[in-house]
Amino acid sequence: MLFQANCYSPARAELVRRLREAGVQLGLYGAGWPPGWASGSTCYDFRLGCRLIRAAHVVLGDNQWPENDGFASDRLFQSLAAGGALLMHQHFKGYERLGLVHGRHLVIWQDTDDLIQKLRDWLGPENAAERRAVARAGQALCLRRHSFHARVNELLDILRELGWTADHSLSPEEHTSEL
Repeated sequence: MLFQANCYSPARAELVRRLREAGVQLGLYGAGWPPGWASGSTCYDFRLGCRLIRAAHVVLGDNQWPENDGFASDRLFQSLAAGGALLMHQHFKGYERLGLVHGRHLVIWQDTDDLIQKLRDWLGPENAAERRAVARAGQALCLRRHSFHARVNELLDILRELGWTADHSLSPEEHTSEL
């Protein structure tokens, strides 16, 4: 399992400690971890991060603020877009609005005990084909709905709804009056 994350909270350190105690083989990349815990950092090294994701069976995602409606780290999208690995992400309020379906595009976990059980289930050799199918479906959804291209088109649609056209640009005064 791969976890690309900085250790910026006691909760995150406790998560990794519990996973290690449970015998989970964990590739950990990030800053701020106790000496010897992490194998390096992938911060802004997107090529290395992508290679690691593609080589993993499972990528772990957590959320520091799971009750903040719709907040998700960019690592969720990076993990899905890279493909190859099943994303197991901590539940966060509003994930469904991103088009994500538990068991179809990723696996959602609630707490550390739930995560450990789901890891045992999904990492079994009998679930390898299903794990790869969910990873492929997550990648396809991400590339279709959450790429930069899709996001720019979404923003352009919003601007068109507001009456903006490509030959119309707002003056600085118009920008501030719109706010």
